[in-house]
Amino acid sequence: KASFDDKVQILSLEVKIHELEGKLEDLKPDLMFHDSDVMGGMIEEPAQINGSSGTNSSDPKEIDSLRLELK
Repeated sequence: KASFDDKVQILSLEVKIHELEGKLEDLKPDLMFHDSDVMGGMIEEPAQINGSSGTNSSDPKEIDSLRLELK
């Protein structure tokens, strides 16, 4: 059988778990926003890769067409 101190420790840990779960729920929208930022950064990479292979990637029309191809 659990002692009084053990029961207090268990209740304290349960409260801490509940608090951390609440913080995790608060962070989820931030994580989703960060994921979309990462994907946004990936859209720029093909233009940079093409630029290093010798094509004129500074042409705005070419960059726009590459973005459309990725969508």
